[in-house]
Amino acid sequence: MLELGDTAAQAHRDIGQETGRLGVDIVIAVGDVLAKQLALGAADAGVDTPSWARITMPPSHYETVIQVR
Repeated sequence: MLELGDTAAQAHRDIGQETGRLGVDIVIAVGDVLAKQLALGAADAGVDTPSWARITMPPSHYETVIQVR
């Protein structure tokens, strides 16, 4: 969603808030600033969000993260 430009941060926060409306139990956001916005939105909606932390990893590990979801 980086191509959303100036609206990317709010879009991520909105997605996080939507997880609460959908009844998601926990959100783990992996990434940088935009992942933090998603986690904050989820927390605002009452979803359990473990403490957010910036996690860096090489792109070769992204597949593993996707499988965990």
